[in-house]
Amino acid sequence: MSNSRVILSDDDYDGLRLWPEPPGFSSVWNAYQRTYDRHSNDPIVGRRLVQLLHQADLRPRRNTLVFFGGCAGDPDFEDVVRNIASIVDEAIDDIVATGLSRDAVTAGLDTLIAWSKAPDSAVWFGMSWAEGIRPPDVGSPEITAGLPALRWTALQRLRPDDHPQGDANAWCQPPLRVITAVWKASRG
Repeated sequence: MSNSRVILSDDDYDGLRLWPEPPGFSSVWNAYQRTYDRHSNDPIVGRRLVQLLHQADLRPRRNTLVFFGGCAGDPDFEDVVRNIASIVDEAIDDIVATGLSRDAVTAGLDTLIAWSKAPDSAVWFGMSWAEGIRPPDVGSPEITAGLPALRWTALQRLRPDDHPQGDANAWCQPPLRVITAVWKASRG
């Protein structure tokens, strides 16, 4: 049997950079990341993709970042900022549960929108992407069964407009069943 390619792609929310920094938004974004912890998810799983491949007895082959940022003057910049704002807005109750007040979250969102109108505003964010190969002698059923899902997830993340549910933000969510399958395979 030939080598099989496995592609993982996920976020590392700690990698979001806004410049110049909108006052008050970093506390909102940090609280958003804590919502992942509270739901037993990993807000920085993107940086661990190569490790996950290795732990699943796959051979990491390469990694990169898929850029999802933009700047003032970019025709897609408003959509980039709107995506960040909608992610935060949809999680506002969970963010408030971390201890940040609803007023602080709302003020942070207002600041973000106002900031986006500045001629020097920029969003720097890359989605982590890693490729591994399954050697011919490794045939874990969990990994083999997950290969089509891994490939589909990576493609869908690169084409958010084509998401089957029509949810514009669904492509931002981590592919937990895929990561779980790789993790379970690594645990034996």
